[in-house]
Amino acid sequence: MFSISLIAFAAYLKGRCHISLSTLKDFFHEVLGVRVRCGFLTKQIMKACGSLKETHRELVKRLSEERHLNRDESGWKEKGRKRWAFRAEKYAVCIIRETCGEQVLEEILGRVGGIITSDFWGAYRKVSRGDNFARRI
Repeated sequence: MFSISLIAFAAYLKGRCHISLSTLKDFFHEVLGVRVRCGFLTKQIMKACGSLKETHRELVKRLSEERHLNRDESGWKEKGRKRWAFRAEKYAVCIIRETCGEQVLEEILGRVGGIITSDFWGAYRKVSRGDNFARRI
């Protein structure tokens, strides 16, 4: 019933456009003439997410090899617990963790050999030791 293109489209609308499942269900019915249930859409979106796992792993591995990283962290609460997403600029990769401390950066990045641009958050300075040089501009 759902082609790969429709699965990707549903995932895009939900993830990038932040459309609720009920609005997404209505959109598919009213615009595309396809009747679906929210549960079905959820399964299709999860299928799309699952298909990206290996690509995500490869991008995370490449982070420590980049010549220049522009890193920033963003925090939010999910079910009352803090969550953090880390991003690189050259290609978009989000890594979500419960904490944002030095140990998480070491796990994700290891030793970075390139230039790191950041907001001088404490954990960045600790990970950026060694051959890296930090300077305020």
